Amino acid sequence: MSHWHKLRNKAISKRRFVLERTFGTLKRTDGLASARYIGLEKVASEVNLKAIAYNLTRAAFTKR
Repeated sequence: MSHWHKLRNKAISKRRFVLERTFGTLKRTDGLASARYIGLEKVASEVNLKAIAYNLTRAAFTKR
């Protein structure tokens, strides 16, 4: 891997970790690995609802 790619990966790794963890959790626990519906609008609605549920769950268990 080139020096430029190593620097770029290091710069975005913290943001990438947060996103990958979120999508991994949704795939593992909420069945986001495959779509339940057919059609872009229905699938987008399903993903949005699961993301809302994920955010509400995280908000409920976050220390304040």
